Amino acid sequence: MAQARVLSSFVSNPSVKFVVNNQYLRGRLPWLPGFAALSHLRHLRFIPVFRFRVWRRSRTGVPEEFHIRMALHNHPKTWPPDDVLKACEGHSKLIGSCSDTGHWMRRDLVPVEQFKKLEGRVEHSHFKDLDEYGTGHDLPWGTGKGDVKGMLAELKRQNYKGCVSIEYEVGTVQDLDENLPKCVAYFDSVLKDLAGADK
Repeated sequence: MAQARVLSSFVSNPSVKFVVNNQYLRGRLPWLPGFAALSHLRHLRFIPVFRFRVWRRSRTGVPEEFHIRMALHNHPKTWPPDDVLKACEGHSKLIGSCSDTGHWMRRDLVPVEQFKKLEGRVEHSHFKDLDEYGTGHDLPWGTGKGDVKGMLAELKRQNYKGCVSIEYEVGTVQDLDENLPKCVAYFDSVLKDLAGADK
């Protein structure tokens, strides 16, 4: 239970809203008892990432037992929405997709349509806007061809309550300093517009 003590100390900060485990684990997810000890903290989203063979062993019963969400993360050649839905079929609604919108575009999939297809199974999103489909690279949100406003509108329609992560994987640190605030500003602007449309 040492891990539970570490987690308890970490999540005592009220600004912490979710925890992502990015280790590729080989065994029976030894940190799960630590999550179980924190299951009363319902405001937190625990999102483990691990190899598919561990996923196959763990997707039955684990989400409910330990009150965690499990997500399959797509890349250009892996885990398109149809495969995610097939893998999740018949299993808990606590498992689904870690939807990488840029990798969808690199596979020539339209992000808004993929979110529609995955309705009810989106657990997290690595959010990107690219300059083109196929071999595109990151741009500040709203300046590429990914239709960021459309994606956010679709997630709002689904009453999505999860998290989106800004992923900007091109350029220097100076480029990041310049462009990440643009993503945040665009996000705030779109959400303000979407909120106003409800009035």
